[in-house]
Amino acid sequence: MNFYSIVYNALFIPLAHLIIFFLKMFNPKLKEREENCWQSIDSVRKLNLQRSDKTIWFHSASMGEFEQAKPIIEKLKAKNKNIKIVCSFFSPSGYKNQKNYEFADAVCYLPFDSKKNVKMFLDLVNPCLVVFVRYEIWRNYLEQIKKRQIKVMLIDATAPQSKSILNPFFIRGFTRTNYSFFDYIFTVGEKHTVFFKELGVKSNIKTLSDTRFDRIIEKVSQNQAKPLVPKSIFNEDELVLIAGSSWEEDEKLIFNALRNIELSYKEQLRLIIVPHEPTEEHIQRLQTLFSDTLLFSKLLEITKKYDISEVRKIVGKNTIIVDSIGKLLGLYSIADFAYIGGGFGAGIHSVTEPAGYGIPLSCGPKYKVSHDAVNLVKLNTLKIIEGKTDFTKWLEELISDENKRDELGKIAKDHINNNAGASDEIVKNVDLLIC
Repeated sequence: MNFYSIVYNALFIPLAHLIIFFLKMFNPKLKEREENCWQSIDSVRKLNLQRSDKTIWFHSASMGEFEQAKPIIEKLKAKNKNIKIVCSFFSPSGYKNQKNYEFADAVCYLPFDSKKNVKMFLDLVNPCLVVFVRYEIWRNYLEQIKKRQIKVMLIDATAPQSKSILNPFFIRGFTRTNYSFFDYIFTVGEKHTVFFKELGVKSNIKTLSDTRFDRIIEKVSQNQAKPLVPKSIFNEDELVLIAGSSWEEDEKLIFNALRNIELSYKEQLRLIIVPHEPTEEHIQRLQTLFSDTLLFSKLLEITKKYDISEVRKIVGKNTIIVDSIGKLLGLYSIADFAYIGGGFGAGIHSVTEPAGYGIPLSCGPKYKVSHDAVNLVKLNTLKIIEGKTDFTKWLEELISDENKRDELGKIAKDHINNNAGASDEIVKNVDLLIC
């Protein structure tokens, strides 16, 4: 065991245990995770996995990272149904939403990174290959994986957003040795490859693109073939604006911009708001702000009961408010343009999904946390909105100019399509490692 491992186990692990012990008293999600962690692992235990089963273990921090793993998992299963797939999560949101994922043989929480837990978990999973997704990596797991001579790769790898955290000598050395446990690191772009090489990571590092592009292309095709609701429930001359993953400041911006927009343009606009957290309080605030609203859950009921002409009458000119999670990606299929939330807060949410549908995009000023957003801004298909005047101007220009909408949308879609293919490349490498 090297110096960094000794310090990690002597200082970090006991401190983390203590922090978790106290935090779970106040954090329901953490409490739920800790109470159900080992129970979730029963799904692995029941498989009685042996090394000969060719089990591949995928670990993702949460749902977003797991979406990057899915195209690889599904391609592997399509090629060889006998391969066993075990998927683990650290976050409750990831586990609870994906525990019934049809292409996994077992889905569970990842036990905390203590030596005892690591040995117990690896004895149960018996993987021939381990795949960590994006950035959440655990030193004791990696060290024990290496001791057992199990191949391990990191996919969709990205450099830390703030490189200043690596300035202290100890942190830099600790980070370098962590990444050096990997046999292969597949990055999402050249600048990330440069980071790992300059850090001195001793792994086979290869530049690919984000596997999410492959997932998005697949989902776009599915959702366009079978949308959540038909666009024909709105008037023929209406253009649909979706505010995706919106926060309060985003919603106030949209409300104020719509008050300023010319009446003729406003008549052509249909607004669908998909709040980042559709809590009861958030929904009520939106209903108060926009006054004439219809909940998406109610809209779904209506579309099942009535024909299109009757639905159109009931919908009227209401703003649609989505009051449940998991609908945004499907709704983009009926959008003519989209505003992506979070740009006035901690940072913009995902722009890749709506870009895949080939629609113009806009967002608030805090977009640089997203590598994809930076690229789309450079391509001029993602408009940065500083205030209501910018947003009003953007809307009026796109409502009045169909050619402009089509041009910007094509640029966005081409960006996604041109970056596809990382999943196939990773699957090729997986095949070589497990054959």
